[in-house]
Amino acid sequence: SSKIYIVATSQMTNTSNSVQVRPSIFRDSTNLSSVLDDSMTKMQFVTGNVGMHHSSIIFLDSPSTTSEIDYQVKLKSSDANTAHLIGVKSLTAMEIDGS
Repeated sequence: SSKIYIVATSQMTNTSNSVQVRPSIFRDSTNLSSVLDDSMTKMQFVTGNVGMHHSSIIFLDSPSTTSEIDYQVKLKSSDANTAHLIGVKSLTAMEIDGS
């Protein structure tokens, strides 16, 4: 079966200190991140680290479908009012032979 190699870069901003930000890749409505911490990349913003930040995620997906798939990056924050996903700079999905 085929696998999908995904590389995503995103840009986010935070307006407060001591905020945890967790960007993740979603396949359709399914979060592909770890079940334990609900994140692929965890960023901890501390005092003096307010502003714009970049994140990169590399992930190998094993979808069990031959139908069209929609991948997207979403952001989870420990304080929804202070961290925001500005945009996804790039999201590349490549089908590779899984045999």
